[in-house]
Amino acid sequence: MKKLLPCALWACLALSLPTNAQSDCDKQTSFTSDENKDTIIINPSGVRIIDESYNANPVSMKETLRSLAAKPGRRFAVLADMLQLGEDSEKLHQELGEFVASLRLDGVYLFGNLSKRLAQNCPRSLHFETKKDLLDAISLRLSSGDWVLVKGSNGMGMKEVVRSLATHANKEEI
Repeated sequence: MKKLLPCALWACLALSLPTNAQSDCDKQTSFTSDENKDTIIINPSGVRIIDESYNANPVSMKETLRSLAAKPGRRFAVLADMLQLGEDSEKLHQELGEFVASLRLDGVYLFGNLSKRLAQNCPRSLHFETKKDLLDAISLRLSSGDWVLVKGSNGMGMKEVVRSLATHANKEEI
């Protein structure tokens, strides 16, 4: 009964909307593909980059990291802050650090102030103050067949990291 009441309220609300508002709601709930989502890029050196640079929250981070950890070969995570999490933000980053530490990854590279909290609970991680320093460090480790996940809130600008990794053919150029 508790579950039926909210459903009934939503149904009443939907029926009370004008026809054009209902079609607007339908448009909002229809699936549209975003070109940035779930993109795998293979750079000229054969490194596979998973571009998840458009959003981040604790659930999506964990799911994507689980998926990365299941891939064959060497796996690297490049993670940035999860923004707009409210007052629990630091705690959520620390908890994510514990989760990341439990995974079998070959490298964890972090960027952003909140990611410092993640690093506290993930001793194998490396934190960087700039994206350039992060790119310089990871480029020394990458080779053909490696997987690199780049994930963070869009406001962290991790698309720059994806572009750099995707366009450079060898370690010296990154």
